[in-house]
Amino acid sequence: MIDRVNIMHREIEPDKLTMQDDWILIEKIKKEKSKGGIWIAGKAGVRTEHCYGRVVSLGRGMCAEADGKIYPMDLKIGDTILSMDYLGEKMQHTIDDRNFRAIREHAVWAKVKLGPNLEVLDIEPYLNRVLVKITEKGITQGGIQLPSSHQLRGYTVANVVKVGPGWLDLKTGFRYPMETKPGDQVIMTRYAGSICTADSEELRLIEERPYMEGDPQPDILCVCEGVKGFEYD
Repeated sequence: MIDRVNIMHREIEPDKLTMQDDWILIEKIKKEKSKGGIWIAGKAGVRTEHCYGRVVSLGRGMCAEADGKIYPMDLKIGDTILSMDYLGEKMQHTIDDRNFRAIREHAVWAKVKLGPNLEVLDIEPYLNRVLVKITEKGITQGGIQLPSSHQLRGYTVANVVKVGPGWLDLKTGFRYPMETKPGDQVIMTRYAGSICTADSEELRLIEERPYMEGDPQPDILCVCEGVKGFEYD
């Protein structure tokens, strides 16, 4: 049974809360119990932890401005998700050593499958996220080596393992298809995304997004054309 959460000095059962729009209530899974640690990679190797959470309640989804259609989230109660640890910090409460927090849909990086010891068995990227495997020494499948000067500037080569369904434009209701696909090789920013371990394999979760003025540099710079496809078991 889910414990009570004290909100504004009132006791409320978490499973009695009805989340609105694209808000999601999760119960955070303790990181110290996990064998597959997850961090976000930062400059100079600085990492900020990610967290897992079990979906307790979720809203109906967002309404598109163009046609008023409701677009439900591809989540259900009981799902385990991966999110940045700092997201939802201002809307959380801990009771009896259990942490609950409210996040928006865009804060979900992936749906994950955990084993009996909370080890990560599988990762399914969410929205516009991409799961990749970094190649050694920045060499493409076609034998092209990324110059060391580029690597020093912070670029590396990665093989695409899985991709999410794409980003939904809530003004038009259009879901932008992913430009990358499993098997592609990409040149990406070296410290982009989050380092994760699934089934004892070290992988990386990054974002695919178009460049917009004022935005930080995109995670994926380009797709390496004309190289042999990469197969991932």
